Amino acid sequence: SNLSDAIINLKKCIEVGTQTKDYENTALAFKFLSLIYRDQKTFDYMALCDSSTSYAYKTKDNAVITEALYYKMQCFILLNKQKDALDLLNLIEDYHKREPLNVLVEINFNKAAGFYYSETKDVKKTISYLHKNYTLTGSISRKSGRTGRGYNNLGNVCLEDKQYALAIKYLDTAIYFGQKYNDQTLLWFAYDNIVHAYHELGDYKKEALYFRKLWDINDTILKIENQSKIAEFQTTLDVERKNTSIKNLNSEKALDQATISNYKKTQIIYFIIGLMMLA
Repeated sequence: SNLSDAIINLKKCIEVGTQTKDYENTALAFKFLSLIYRDQKTFDYMALCDSSTSYAYKTKDNAVITEALYYKMQCFILLNKQKDALDLLNLIEDYHKREPLNVLVEINFNKAAGFYYSETKDVKKTISYLHKNYTLTGSISRKSGRTGRGYNNLGNVCLEDKQYALAIKYLDTAIYFGQKYNDQTLLWFAYDNIVHAYHELGDYKKEALYFRKLWDINDTILKIENQSKIAEFQTTLDVERKNTSIKNLNSEKALDQATISNYKKTQIIYFIIGLMMLA
């Protein structure tokens, strides 16, 4: 299988890397191997995580080191070791303070802080650090598709915290990147989220406008072969919410009957996509 091949190749990379003293790639190989076993829950992935961190330190490159520490912090959070995770976050911040002009270190710190505070439900700090991260990432990246997905994720955070106006601000930015780089998957999720935001604000005219955009992009989304891109967004297809949204539109601002009929049909398609993603 592809997963077995990946494990074999990563082990070969580790073997060659240790022999040639290619510490950076060895650290990355240990990290990805740890990720695979973490998802499978079939091996002591923390031991591999420790090896990744150990080789990262050997590079003496603070960007590589903080990236490894960030991954280790994620593992601690998954193990409910919040204090250990916070200690690592503070350590990453120390590296940032020692080298404030290193943009990659700053990005790693903002990523780590955003992840940590999202897990501790501190929405204000989550938004602040993730916003800094996506701004920096966009400033140094030639292709800002990842930045657009980041702003979509920020919009999700704001939606969950019922900050709908702020969510729209971030989702508008996500839509900008989606249109600029013709990222149809990003646009689908951004439109889906912004429909929710406008519904909660009672702006049914704009809700209908973006729903039509969502409908128009549906055929394109179904033709995308690489469905793994969809999983990167880690968003939920909320069929029940959209049904409620249509029912609550008053007669003056409601979509016409044909659009509502198409709406019901497309929800079935979206539900099938959701099942495929969970398969």
